[in-house]
Amino acid sequence: MKTILLIDDEHAIREVPTEILALMGYRVHLADDGDTSLKEAINIRPDVILSDVNMPNMNGIIMLEELKQRFGREEMPVFIIISAKVEPASIEQGIAAGADAYITKPFDHNYLVEVIEEQLAKRVPRN
Repeated sequence: MKTILLIDDEHAIREVPTEILALMGYRVHLADDGDTSLKEAINIRPDVILSDVNMPNMNGIIMLEELKQRFGREEMPVFIIISAKVEPASIEQGIAAGADAYITKPFDHNYLVEVIEEQLAKRVPRN
């Protein structure tokens, strides 16, 4: 069973995707700020991180950079940004920082699952 860490400070944004991802067979952990999510990611070592950009304590881009330093290239989870920032510069910044994908809010939940599965398929399985 693949593990997903879903990080967003808005409860309403976390609620529906959590239910859908659980029904799809994923184990979902939740966090609502950058500091907590960084600690959670290190402890649970998820397969996928879905992260908002604007969060209390640490934004998603800085968290991504911290995770890249802590995880080796082979160990780094799939990192997908979910953000209300739709400007091309924001999307480019997220991808340039190393995000595997960037999904704008509001998003279609079926599309979210497709992106997760597509990004997981690109990865070499971890031992």
